[in-house]
Amino acid sequence: MKTINSKQYFSLIILFIFGSFILTHGNRLAKQDTWIAILYGFLLAIPYILIVAYICSKNKGLNAYEIFKRYFGKYISKIFSLFFILTTLTLAIFICGVFIEYVHLTSLQQTPQYIIGFLLIIISIYAALQNMQVIGRISSFLFIIFISTFLVVCIFSFTNVNIENMMPIHHLEGSEMFKATYDSFLNPFSEVFIFLVFGKYLKKEQSQYKVLIISLLLATIFLSLNALRNVLILGSPAYFDLYFPSYISNTILISGAIIERIELLFSFFFIFCLFIKLTLCLKATTIGITYHFKKLNMKYVTFFLGFITLLITCTYFKNIDHYFGITYSPFREYINFGLMFIIFLTFIFTLINRKKYVNSYDLTLNK
Repeated sequence: MKTINSKQYFSLIILFIFGSFILTHGNRLAKQDTWIAILYGFLLAIPYILIVAYICSKNKGLNAYEIFKRYFGKYISKIFSLFFILTTLTLAIFICGVFIEYVHLTSLQQTPQYIIGFLLIIISIYAALQNMQVIGRISSFLFIIFISTFLVVCIFSFTNVNIENMMPIHHLEGSEMFKATYDSFLNPFSEVFIFLVFGKYLKKEQSQYKVLIISLLLATIFLSLNALRNVLILGSPAYFDLYFPSYISNTILISGAIIERIELLFSFFFIFCLFIKLTLCLKATTIGITYHFKKLNMKYVTFFLGFITLLITCTYFKNIDHYFGITYSPFREYINFGLMFIIFLTFIFTLINRKKYVNSYDLTLNK
């Protein structure tokens, strides 16, 4: 098994968390305090992140599906794995939907949506069939370029800000702010569960705690800064009436001779984040299916899942209003709650059996 170093894993986590969040997010309850809700969401997510890191560190060399089998046996583990697989596949469908709607509205209005989705799916399928080392190298290389550009753009953006747009600060009452914080926790921080599948690829001498906490802290800072920038430029009402506020903020950026067509560069950044997130979702789903059905060919399963994702996305979502209506519905909240219950149960069993399986790899799992 080819492993990845902490720098590559670090880049994957941040780009995955960015995903669709950096492109679409505006907390409808927090409004101009969206950037504060993101910070609070990270604080609320810290115990959850530590639980994921603990499970990975105590089960080195195992992915989520193997961990379920280790602690829950053959039959219960299959139920948990099925829920995990359906969750990652659902997430892939939402990501594919964001990509299609974004490209369709901003660039290719006359192009059929299934053609737009087909382009992303084909590239994502190809990437999902590569080993994690390849995905990690590409991510770590482009990550530095994207983040540097993002920081430069944020600096230039402040020539267009209006401080009054963020007033009043922290205007929500306690219960309302907690609800806004919980929404930020659910999306994107609760999605860190997927690294239960990929934690096994981090080199064993690297600390799961250190990489997860630092990467998610930096992702939080970038997301909060981006949300604050959007609020200051667009204002609270416009921010929440737009489907892709980050893109609009970039299009009105006065760049002069220093940065030309900055919206095109950032469009590539947004699309690459979506690509990484979709690739990891497809790969995690494929790993789960081929683990429980060992006779299936990984290549065929990945192709099947990719086109099923595209088919559901293009047939189920009627328009962009329908898509965002589903995105913010209680449906995703119920899915996340069920998955958090499974992860918490796994954490409890890991604690109970920590001496039995300390630094060991049960080879019988692969038999």
